[in-house]
Formats: sequence, structure tokens, C-alpha cells
Amino acid sequence: MASIIILGPSQWKDAHAGSTPIVTRQRIRDRLNARGHTAFLMEDFPGADAPLQSKFEDLLRSKNVTDVLVYWPKGAKTITLQQELVILFGKFPLLRVWIFYQTGTLLLNEHGWSVGDADKGRYTNDLLTTAMAITAWTDVANLDQHIDQLAADLHGLSRE
Repeated sequence: MASIIILGPSQWKDAHAGSTPIVTRQRIRDRLNARGHTAFLMEDFPGADAPLQSKFEDLLRSKNVTDVLVYWPKGAKTITLQQELVILFGKFPLLRVWIFYQTGTLLLNEHGWSVGDADKGRYTNDLLTTAMAITAWTDVANLDQHIDQLAADLHGLSRE
């Protein structure tokens, strides 16, 4: 059984039809929990007086996180996600990171990974290249299939 923190944006940049990114992350959490893992979001632990970075680091340690799932949809606010990725890369390099991005959000070219039409820098590229897997998804049904496959794969990894 894996202990998984699910990172990703909470809101859209602009008006957007459909559920917010946090609702999708909650659905991913519930899906992984239903398949025998312990998955959670930072938002599941409200009210901490600590700065966001301290709260994030404390959760990674106290919940014995083994895996980080990054949900990266197109058109969402990602500044906090970018900060979390920098912390992960700098302070928790041994965690297994699984990135699920909506097609067109991340781009791979001869210089490495970039985020949309703007290169977000060395840390994002370094983290993306050290991730266990970087998986593109096209729609919610496709994302669900990938999450179910990850849940099965994590059961195999926890036996090793």
C-alpha cells in the first residue's frame, strides 16, 4: 500500500466550464483510496498556522509519503504547484513522482521539458526528467484509466 500526496492546482486561471481542479484531485484521491492506497491532498488538512512550505514538508514526513501524484490540467493556476515541485526536487529527491498532464500542457523539445508555451526553468525540467512516469491524458475517462493503472502498479511496487 502506498501513501500518496496528490498535488496540483485548485483553481482555473480564467472562467472554465466543468468542475474545478481541486474536485478532480479529490476524485483521484477517492479512486486511489478505494483501490487500497492512502491518498490525500494538502487541503485535507486545513487550519495549520504554519507557512505553506512548512505544512507541505511536515505532511510529507508525518504521513510517510512514498509517492507523489501530480495532476496537471491545461488552463489552471500552477504557481503553488511550481513551488511544491521545487521543494520536492530539493528536499525529497527519493520520493516516487508520477506526473499526469493534460495533453498540450507539458511539452518536450530538444532542450527538455517546458510548461505550455513558457519554460518554467531548470527545477521543473529536472523534476520532470526524474519522475517515475510522465503520462499524458486527453479527457477524464482517459485520466481515470491511467489512475487505475497506477493504483495497480503501486501494489506491485509495494511488494518489492
